This record gives sequence, C-alpha cells and structure tokens, in this order.
Amino acid sequence: MKHFSASACCLAILLLFCSGCTSALELDLYQTMTSVYQTALDPYNEQWLMVLDSGETGEHFGISQAFYTEAVAYVPQKETSATVFAGFHAQKDKKDALKDALQTAKENAEASFEGVLPDQLAVAQNAELKEYGDYLFLIMTEHNGAVLTTLDNAINGKPLVSSEPGESADGKADSDISEPVDVKDAEETSPGLLEKDAPEIPVESPPESGTSGS
Repeated sequence: MKHFSASACCLAILLLFCSGCTSALELDLYQTMTSVYQTALDPYNEQWLMVLDSGETGEHFGISQAFYTEAVAYVPQKETSATVFAGFHAQKDKKDALKDALQTAKENAEASFEGVLPDQLAVAQNAELKEYGDYLFLIMTEHNGAVLTTLDNAINGKPLVSSEPGESADGKADSDISEPVDVKDAEETSPGLLEKDAPEIPVESPPESGTSGS
C-alpha cells in the first residue's frame, strides 16, 4: 500500500512538472503562410495569387468566423483556377467543426470544376488537409509536395527549401528558360549568322583613254 501511494505521488509530481514544460503551438500565421507561398508557389514573385485576410478568407470559403481566431488564404484572381493555399487557427473546441467546413470547401471546389475543367478538377480532388496543433491548412495546388515540405520546415524552424527546386508556379523548370545571348560573343563564335554578309560590289575599271596618232 505504501509502495502504491509513493508511486502515485511520484506520477502526480511528474505530470505537474511536464504540464508546466509543454505549451501549445503558437505561429505567426501570416508570416508562415507568406514564407511558404513565396518559397514553394511563387519563387519568382509573379504574385499570381492574391492574399485574403481573416474575414475575407471566411467569406471566400463560406466558413463561419466563430470556428477560427485567425485565417490567411492565397487564392487565384480568376475562377478558372482551383489553386488554394489557406491556413486557419481553430477557435477553442471548434477544431472539428472547422475541419468539416474545410472538407466541405474542398467538395464544393470539386463540384465547381466537374465536367468543365478536368485539369482543375484533378487539383481539387488531390487537395490535402494538414494539421499542426490547433492550426489547419488546406493545400490545393499543383505542387502539394513542395508546399507540404516547405510548410513542415517553416513550422519546425528548418530552412525553407522547396522539395521541387528550380520549378516556377507554372511548372516550368529553370532549364526551360533560355539564357540571354551576348550578341558580341555570338558574332565572334558564328560570324555571318546574325547578319547576312554584305554582297560584294564589283569595282569597274575606268575606260582606257584613246591614243592620238601622230
């Protein structure tokens, strides 16, 4: 009995100590979202997605602000694209409700592109919902792998390196982009390729003057 009491006492002290050492995940959501977007989706700063604040994000997805305390979303400017990268900090005891609302948003995106744009329908169908503590992220892009890796690195304090380096938002690799050509070097390497050789103009000799007889 004494042994049991001592063990229970030690366990209670250990739990009390651990509870003081652990803390909930706290993120600067806007900074995290912006860093991931710029690294994984817009490395060339093309600004092809627009950013929505907390209220605009809820309105865009049809999600009640009672479900979250903060939200940021990157969405396309045209309705012909399914691309979405959104982050939410769930309100206390509302995480499950928020998760259901995001699942509904995914299904709505699928329905809007079904039978219209097959490529964008595939983007919506492959969307992923990622959880970190009380934070939920909806990732609906053509580069989910790069976004997930970069997001995980950002949250865990690792360098933000995309898992698909050298690729822009439109899927074009760096190797597909032509390097500028130095005209002077091109002329020295391949003379006559940049400009046609000027035609030779024959030079006529002056007519011989006649000699007078004596």
